[in-house]
Amino acid sequence: MANLSKKIRFEVFKRDSFTCQYCGKSAPEVVLNADHIDPSSKGGSNNILNLITSCESCNSGKSDRRLSDTTVVNVQIGQLKDLQARQEQLEMLLRWRESFIDLQTRIDEAIGAHFIDLSGFHLHKEELKKMSHKATKLGLKTVLDAIEKCCASYLEYDHLGTATDESICKTVNFILAFLKIEEKRESDPHLGTVKYVIGILRNRLTYFGTYNHSRVGELVRTSLDIGVDAEELKRIAARSSSITRWESNMTAMISDHLIAKYPIDWDAPVPPMDWDEA
Repeated sequence: MANLSKKIRFEVFKRDSFTCQYCGKSAPEVVLNADHIDPSSKGGSNNILNLITSCESCNSGKSDRRLSDTTVVNVQIGQLKDLQARQEQLEMLLRWRESFIDLQTRIDEAIGAHFIDLSGFHLHKEELKKMSHKATKLGLKTVLDAIEKCCASYLEYDHLGTATDESICKTVNFILAFLKIEEKRESDPHLGTVKYVIGILRNRLTYFGTYNHSRVGELVRTSLDIGVDAEELKRIAARSSSITRWESNMTAMISDHLIAKYPIDWDAPVPPMDWDEA
């Protein structure tokens, strides 16, 4: 035992769950030793495969004799099975990683090729990386659709029919912005309606630019949460002549819906007040 380092003994104990492999007793019930399967006095090595956890009683009873029963064999078979299972899992992990890398490469190629087809330009590495990252969350189709819509809307061409550098930059920025909104929409189902209402108000009302957009989001989300139809919210925005009129219409509509949903029974008896509790 004197030739074994603390590290090796700890690894043996950890592998064997700090349990004597002969009698099954565990620490701290017994004092454990790292025992040589092939006795060191007869040439047995300090390799971890030649070591086994043993309590002092079993170790002293064994002395320097090699056990002839099947205990050690069964332990080694268990270790081999465990090693084989670990190896199989590692191979599965490596195969999965390789397939993932292959899939990611194909996604990158699909995004890059689609942008080239529509614009005639290559995406920069960082831009491609961002779009590919969004594809893993939103799906490849969403990214390809975003590229197609933004290229159709924002690309401008010179007299030779080549997209201008300025419009390429604008298009890429709009693609990334569109994907960012789509990602937010995944976690906020009301975002689309909020954005739509803001768009109506911005286009119709002169002083909307100074209005708190978060207030619009608050009123729109509250309305949707209590069951107001999104189309009704759009109609209110389209009919409002000012931002104060819009907010007044919204709060009145929310109040009406709440009263309709939770009517007050004025004829219900009022419970007596417990003045001690008050």
